Amino acid sequence: MSYGTLLFEDWNAAPDTGVIYRLELQKLDYSGASRRVNLRDKYMDHNYQTLNIREPFKNTLLKSDLTMMFSMELDADVALLEEVFASGPKDYRLVKYVDGEIEWMGLVDTSQIEYPRSPGPIQGNIISRDLDELTGEDYGLQSGRKRIIKVIADILLSLGYDLPIRSYTTWKEGAMTNDEDILYERYIDTFALRTYGRGPGEPDESITKYEALERVLKPFKLFIIQSEGHWNLFQLTALMNADAITEFEYDEFGEALYLPS
Repeated sequence: MSYGTLLFEDWNAAPDTGVIYRLELQKLDYSGASRRVNLRDKYMDHNYQTLNIREPFKNTLLKSDLTMMFSMELDADVALLEEVFASGPKDYRLVKYVDGEIEWMGLVDTSQIEYPRSPGPIQGNIISRDLDELTGEDYGLQSGRKRIIKVIADILLSLGYDLPIRSYTTWKEGAMTNDEDILYERYIDTFALRTYGRGPGEPDESITKYEALERVLKPFKLFIIQSEGHWNLFQLTALMNADAITEFEYDEFGEALYLPS
């Protein structure tokens, strides 16, 4: 998917660090001009779901959301938000940059567009979420053996972010060495990612992509979170000894970019 930038703002949130932030509202298949907007107090609200230490595997998908808060100074701003509100689920996204590098992106939640109609300056809020769209998409009745990392990548790729993947794992099987990632070396059958018929003659039913991703992650004690322009897969046991963690890198298709040798 190809996106173009409609609105953007650049700012230095902490002058003593010199770090430059940039926030863009992008539209699918857009190739026109982009326009700077006035972020309210140079502010964006970025929230991450945290790990529940009492029930760590209750939520293996650590979702995040980002809100763009800006002053609407033109009639075109209101018209744009009305257009976003009436758009499809993947037509718009927010992308956050840090020093020119992608830090995070998420699809705009069109049901959460906010812009009060009142005299004077109007404050508009656009909210984006990184994983929620998977809850509304069917995984389908698939079958066939695939590398674990490939199954995960295929689901994430359907969001349209094209983000690479990093994994941090410690589990080993058989003759696997410390330089091998279990997510790359082992396979699962996608036939298991469905709801089986309850009796003879009852057809199997598709589950959502969100449920399918959960089913892949939980048996391997994995958590996923988006940060630093990557999807990051953490195995809980790997976090127990940070000095011994090996990082494995994959492209957005689940193909190995770097495996230790």
